[in-house]
Amino acid sequence: TPPKHYLTMMTTFKNMKPYLKEWIEFHRLVGFEHYYLYDNNSTDHPREVLDEYIKQGIVTLTDFPSQFRIAYDGTRENFSQKAAILHALAIHRCETRWMGLLDMDEFVFSPSDTPISKLLKNFEAYGGVSLAWLRFGTSNHVLPPDKVTIEGYKYRMRVPSPNWKNIVQPAHVAGIQDVHEIIYHSGYYSVDERHRPVARHTNRNAERSFSILRLHHYFTRSSLDWWLRVYDRGSVSGTYRKFKVDDLKYYGQANEVFDDSALFMAERLKEAMHWNGSQWQDMFLSDDKVRRVVAVVEQQAKRKSRV
Repeated sequence: TPPKHYLTMMTTFKNMKPYLKEWIEFHRLVGFEHYYLYDNNSTDHPREVLDEYIKQGIVTLTDFPSQFRIAYDGTRENFSQKAAILHALAIHRCETRWMGLLDMDEFVFSPSDTPISKLLKNFEAYGGVSLAWLRFGTSNHVLPPDKVTIEGYKYRMRVPSPNWKNIVQPAHVAGIQDVHEIIYHSGYYSVDERHRPVARHTNRNAERSFSILRLHHYFTRSSLDWWLRVYDRGSVSGTYRKFKVDDLKYYGQANEVFDDSALFMAERLKEAMHWNGSQWQDMFLSDDKVRRVVAVVEQQAKRKSRV
């Protein structure tokens, strides 16, 4: 029996309500049919956005409280993302031919505007497809601009990330090393868009190709988004490093290269979202906690402008 879906998406999220609809609708435009969403202790009422998608059978929502373990250095570590991926692969493996394992700040598309679902027909002999990252900075936005992400953030780092993210065939997955590296059953492996075998730790310096599939990683978005990531969401990936406000000096100023390659999708995305032009501000500023952070971020921006 063929699986119910050809292409689905899985992600873990916490307090991402302003961006839920955008991320879902963007990926629906490129061919993703269903979403397995794992809510890691959100307090911003995500069901206000997701309930309609759940009723339509587009989203399967799983409440997934934080999972902790003791790291190699003796510290207590949140590895909820890895645990959620393993859960999704185990529970939903028979429901889908392909499953994207991406974060909610990552957007995958084809520069040719070909649906991802159509492109994957050329990769069915492999266990998965590995996507190279292009990391975007703040584009000098202190607060979220009144634009969709692909329209508001158009500056990125010159050098691609050494890591990969993956779209996998769950039937061929044996496990995961971490959120970047998949372990496949014998005879299967992951390839890049040129059908070259990929192993994270042996291909960190390999040439990256983005002509067929592009993965844009909006790691910081605005300065406000980054502050909320540091003080509110944190990391669920199981990585040992902790986010810091000072990381903005590296990531937030990663505005080296102008890149508007995703802009051709902006109008279609806004139409799908029923975009009203001020959704970010409306959602962010409805939260007292966020308003307090906004005040701090604006104050810091004023100090910088005086220097």
